[in-house]
Amino acid sequence: MDIDVVMSLAKNSYSAAEQYAQITTKITRTDAATPHLADKFGAATGADSDVVAMLDEFYEYLRTTTARYQLVGEQLEASARDYVQTDTEQQDVYNRYQNDFDAYDIGEADLGIDPGREAGDTDRPDGATDAQPDGFGTDENPAENIEAGDGYLSGLDPEEGN
Repeated sequence: MDIDVVMSLAKNSYSAAEQYAQITTKITRTDAATPHLADKFGAATGADSDVVAMLDEFYEYLRTTTARYQLVGEQLEASARDYVQTDTEQQDVYNRYQNDFDAYDIGEADLGIDPGREAGDTDRPDGATDAQPDGFGTDENPAENIEAGDGYLSGLDPEEGN
């Protein structure tokens, strides 16, 4: 195991968590505009309600992503810590990273969430579905709406599992 790679990945995961947390904070600033999403009588139209729901759903995805990056950083750091207990050759590399993490508070940012609680399934609005638009696949159904020879699935045969 190359501790340098593992600790670098942990550092990058912590950084990604902090950056996603910043985006999440920016999304909350749009809340002030919600009352303005209305017709001339002050009532929200269907489109207005859809915009608010989309922002709410996006916000929840950002929180989930933030939490997951934070937990990945913690798990990578813990794995490296455990590994160097048995491989003293890598101990100096781990210590160098750990000193930097401590000196620069890497992995200690207040993300405004509890990563352990937020890393589960994203809280989605009641109207959200798992249906994919035409041309998009998922891990669960990679060939959904994609014809053989189109896009990134060219040459793959779902029957063969590749």
